[in-house]
Amino acid sequence: MKAFTKLLLLFILAGAVSLGIVHDSGYVLIAYGDMSFETSVWMFFAVIVLAVIIYNLLKRVAITSLRSVGFLVPVTSASKLKRAKRYSSKGLDLLINGEWEQAGRLLGKAADQGEAPLINYLTAARAANEIGDSNTVIEYLRKADDQVPNGKIGIGITQAQIQLANGQWEQALATLEEIRRHKPRHQYVLKLLKQVYVKLHEWEQLTELLPDLRKRHVVDEEEYQALQQQASICQLNKAIAKCQSVGDNVSKRIGLLEEAWSNVPRKLRKIPAVLAAYTRGLIKVGATGYAEKELRKALERNYDAELVELYGLAKGEDLNAQLTFIEELRSEYSKYPEVALAQGRLYLHANQLDKAEQALRESLQLHKTEAAYIELSKVFAKKGRVEESTQYLAEGLALVDQRRQLVALSS
Repeated sequence: MKAFTKLLLLFILAGAVSLGIVHDSGYVLIAYGDMSFETSVWMFFAVIVLAVIIYNLLKRVAITSLRSVGFLVPVTSASKLKRAKRYSSKGLDLLINGEWEQAGRLLGKAADQGEAPLINYLTAARAANEIGDSNTVIEYLRKADDQVPNGKIGIGITQAQIQLANGQWEQALATLEEIRRHKPRHQYVLKLLKQVYVKLHEWEQLTELLPDLRKRHVVDEEEYQALQQQASICQLNKAIAKCQSVGDNVSKRIGLLEEAWSNVPRKLRKIPAVLAAYTRGLIKVGATGYAEKELRKALERNYDAELVELYGLAKGEDLNAQLTFIEELRSEYSKYPEVALAQGRLYLHANQLDKAEQALRESLQLHKTEAAYIELSKVFAKKGRVEESTQYLAEGLALVDQRRQLVALSS
């Protein structure tokens, strides 16, 4: 319908021009110095129309030729934007297909020409990181910061992600803490901080972060409890290690450990794994009597294998009462090797060597452990049976080596 209308208008125009020519051809004179040009009005108009047509044809041919060989440079804002969009689209397609170098170059060009500069610069930085070009990563992040001043959060997160991908944990920590100063409630930043604190064993900082992690729903209640427990245990272990730096001053050692224990939330102090870390520390610093009391109270509430084993190492103030307690426990849990091991150790402390030997042999029958072999070696050493003592010690050390090999193979 449109083509027909145009054709009809063309015929009408041609007819009008023909009538004009017949009625009056007109006269045009162009003179310049000694030169002159004479023609009719209608012929003059025809020459102008023909010149315009030829100009447009030549322009189209020139543009097509230049585009075909890639030499045409956009000169208008619209053409620049169109070219930038093509760069961005092609760059993202290459990125998806793992063509990192080409993708980064095209995305960088798109951003340079104003097409979504924040997104394209950050994506280009990720592509550059994939090929290990750290200088280009820094350059793209700098350009993003220069062109998009209000994009500091996104830029910082991208920088932190790249640092984490490269194992640059300390640098990532600095980046994330800087972001948090500006956006303290940012969920994803809190999540990344949690990962970094755990990796770097920054347990005090993690403990301070935990309320925000729960409040912002970064972790569920189960993970919150697990992280809180892990942080408490690691802080206790850190305090135990620190105790070695104060020499043989038992009171100072106990003071350091008690300070760490006071920072553990009360509801966590009854959790066996946390209590085990604390009482293990008490035994190491020489406060075995206090450790025995804490362990007995816990075992009277609930049985726990790790606490039972530690009980055998904690020589209490009243050894006879301690032996009575472990015998009662043994009668109730006779099939548990750790109870027999603890009983054997306590009999050894009491110098009841025959009972110690029997309990330790029973522990080995239930489950062979290096601890039981080594304790049995001590029993035979006290009995003066050197050959048997050496044999059991060797078997215990062989188990230790075997376990180390298994750990090495699995790591």
